[in-house]
Amino acid sequence: MAPIRSNTQPDLIIRLLQPNDGPELIQLFESSPDNGRFAINARYQIDPYQAIHALHSDTIGIAAEIQGSLVGLGLVEFGDCCVRGERRPYASLHSLLVHPSYRNKGIAKRLAQERITLARERIGESGLILASIQENNSASLSVAQKWSQQQVGSIQSILTRVRNQAPAPSPEGITVRPAQPGEYAEIATGLNRFYQGYDLYELQTAESLSAWLNKTPFDDPLRHYFIAVNRDEEIMAGLAVTRQCQIMAMEVKRMPLPLTMLNKIMKMVPEDGVLRQLSVTRVWYAPEQLTAAQHLWETVRWQSRVWGTHITCFYDPRSSVPDVLRVSKWLPRANFTVVSTGSQPIGGERLIYPL
Repeated sequence: MAPIRSNTQPDLIIRLLQPNDGPELIQLFESSPDNGRFAINARYQIDPYQAIHALHSDTIGIAAEIQGSLVGLGLVEFGDCCVRGERRPYASLHSLLVHPSYRNKGIAKRLAQERITLARERIGESGLILASIQENNSASLSVAQKWSQQQVGSIQSILTRVRNQAPAPSPEGITVRPAQPGEYAEIATGLNRFYQGYDLYELQTAESLSAWLNKTPFDDPLRHYFIAVNRDEEIMAGLAVTRQCQIMAMEVKRMPLPLTMLNKIMKMVPEDGVLRQLSVTRVWYAPEQLTAAQHLWETVRWQSRVWGTHITCFYDPRSSVPDVLRVSKWLPRANFTVVSTGSQPIGGERLIYPL
């Protein structure tokens, strides 16, 4: 994509994000927290350009520049997912932000337009363009309504602390340990079976799982996969942990008033508002093995205390994943609306996998 100069704003240039944009990305992120119910700012521990590609492997950034300064950003992540059993390419739009000093000037609209154009060039007319928008983020929802044709469904995320005490031993003899590469094929099969009724799920293989787990900008792993096994070493459940706080800490700038009051009692968010966050994804369990998955979750919460202070997880609230996490009513959570292009119905009665 060649740089594009605006006809109506001669100083505005829309271009691809470049590796040397890191320092200006820091300033842009610090000035532009999400304006949904939760306002959260990223404090990067490594160069932001490097961080984006570590967390989102096949990603392209579209930047807005005025007089040599970065004033806006939008990211596009590519992949393949399943919709009603059919594999389709997708482009997931996220991290659309504009510096507060340059808002209401049409920059977000231009970034959105160029992301759509770039996505269509990559995935074709049959591909899906998707976005997940936090509840009450009216600006992003307004932009999305201009290109999306349907609301696919809702995704929820929770934030919980790591455990400070080890869980009780499993009465069924379930133990938890890191997965070995030779077990990735069995894990991929378990994941695919667990999510076969979902839309937007990305089919897994031993090779894709291995590539994802081994991708890291550090000398040590960024991601880890844990499994629950029975006495016969049969895999009953699994989940992945991404040590996001190695890449960025999350600073909570604003919470809904009821949660702010509750936090004074529960101390979920530290006084300085900074969370050393871990992310749990790719949760699954074998048929009738919910208790094994629950033991896995609680054990990982305990073992992860050496890496961070908090864990987040995204899921369809209608699914069985909240049963694994045993989500309490008082836990902070955020709700997201998933929107998509295309006339083919997505979601509806089918569950949605969080991309």
